[in-house]
Amino acid sequence: MKRATFKITAEGADITAGIADRFISLTLTDSAGDSADTFALSLDNRDDKIKFQKTGAELRIWIGLEGRMYDKGTYIVDEISEGLDNGDLEISGKAADMLGEGGASLKSQKTRTWEKPLTFQKLATTIASQNKYTAKIHPRCRDVSLGHVVQKAESDMNLLTRLCKKHDFMMKVANNFLMITPKGSGETADGKPLPVVDISDPSESSGRVTIQERGTFGSVTVTYFDADLQRHVTVTVKGEDDKAPPTTLKKQYRNLEEATQAAAATLSSLGRGKATMQLERPLSPAIVSPGMVKVIGHRQTANGLWLVESVTHKIGDGFSTSSLSLTTEDHEATKKQKGKKA
Repeated sequence: MKRATFKITAEGADITAGIADRFISLTLTDSAGDSADTFALSLDNRDDKIKFQKTGAELRIWIGLEGRMYDKGTYIVDEISEGLDNGDLEISGKAADMLGEGGASLKSQKTRTWEKPLTFQKLATTIASQNKYTAKIHPRCRDVSLGHVVQKAESDMNLLTRLCKKHDFMMKVANNFLMITPKGSGETADGKPLPVVDISDPSESSGRVTIQERGTFGSVTVTYFDADLQRHVTVTVKGEDDKAPPTTLKKQYRNLEEATQAAAATLSSLGRGKATMQLERPLSPAIVSPGMVKVIGHRQTANGLWLVESVTHKIGDGFSTSSLSLTTEDHEATKKQKGKKA
């Protein structure tokens, strides 16, 4: 098995050799959605001689196996802790995109009104530009109409997260990009297929698959306020299975457009079967989130194409692992379950 390696620079200076004899472990967590990517570096400081830079220091980290290194990005140190009994020093932080100037601005509260006509692309592009990011919006998300949006004492991050959840989208900030894609699309914000890594050696895998049944609702009923009629009106959006029972959303929406969008997003979410898998592997630095893995030659429930929701890479003294949190909304078992209920 190839030996795991890493490289770390602090404020542009390579510190890898300087910490090699004190190294305990390095952990990197790469997450899809609005969760920040994180790192944790543990060092042996029993002799109290390490003088590490204070919080706010910028680290760039690479990990890999002998022969190839993978750039895992730039992080800002936001916490340093030390054990008084054993002197273990832990330095941790988040991706620079979320803790730098743009990240601080993205998380600061604002109060403003977004007037019609407003599309997801217009909103996300404006917010990205104001926070010094470049927007990348999936083609299926760009022209979604948002109507009249009120942002009251709410951060841009929370506003986008709230609207993405409402429309069954997913957001990620990384490498100076603000990216929005449909959930479960298996595509980048540019509309291209996500990179796929094959996993074909079951003897090196451990974990568990959990299969969740598809939703069984045939329609969603919502209520909105009709300004012309000055009263509340209900509308029903039908799904593909007209034999399935209906469901009703309790929230009252401000107009017909907002109500039908919420109903359609609910049908889309409930109508997808979902399977999840926790998978432990030897260090696999090529696996990223969001990304795809194709599992081959494992148990039937595990085989297939999976979306990487998060991956944690860990390198320690004598070990190196990658822990994957995977999901799929097109699992063969959920298709069979749906067929039985029809």
